[in-house]
Amino acid sequence: MGDDPATSALDDTNELRGHSGIFVTDGSAVPGALTVNPAMTIAALAERAVPHIVAAAQARGIAVTYGAPAPTGYKSGRNGVLPLLKQKRLLTV
Repeated sequence: MGDDPATSALDDTNELRGHSGIFVTDGSAVPGALTVNPAMTIAALAERAVPHIVAAAQARGIAVTYGAPAPTGYKSGRNGVLPLLKQKRLLTV
């Protein structure tokens, strides 16, 4: 992943150069070794790529939206998760 096509297979949106519509959202997107337990880094990379994946799908005529329902059923992730965090006292907002 990087800016230089000569040294990176993925662009800054995690899309494979020269293969439109193919996105890499796992640990193989990172050009070097990650530290112990890279789950959060990999999850952040995947989350960062999602808007680009959705836009690419929509550009191809696929009806897709960004965002999954929270465990409470809310359609907006933040609105659905905040009450759960408050309930478990993980957030003091």
